[in-house]
Amino acid sequence: MIYSSAIRKAFCLVLLTGAAAMAHHQFSSEYDKSKPLTLTATVKSVDWKSPHVQWTVSAKNQAGAIEDWTLEGAAPDYLTSHGVTKATFADGSMVTVNAYRATNNSRTASVRVITDAKGKAIQVCDPTEDGGPAK
Repeated sequence: MIYSSAIRKAFCLVLLTGAAAMAHHQFSSEYDKSKPLTLTATVKSVDWKSPHVQWTVSAKNQAGAIEDWTLEGAAPDYLTSHGVTKATFADGSMVTVNAYRATNNSRTASVRVITDAKGKAIQVCDPTEDGGPAK
């Protein structure tokens, strides 16, 4: 069957748009604005890739046991354009994290601000992209 060039282009556009929409999600689809979280933690690793940079950090819970958390931030392009690089929060760095817990109560959170050991607070989210709070 022969399809016109315009129909093929429109079909490809729909497929690409759908894939991009699935890669990005609204804050409210996975995170709970009523569950703010502050962690004092050590950065274990940084996964600097699209669609969202992820930090794995270790923090003590209320009982004093160490727990690992996965923190999701903005896309690498957004962070780089705002002066944040993978090395900004290097492995082993002590940080304070302002985030919001996942709706499924896992140790996953949407990180909004990371404060380094010198007290510099850096926004690592893109609220215009995900619709979540800035801080």
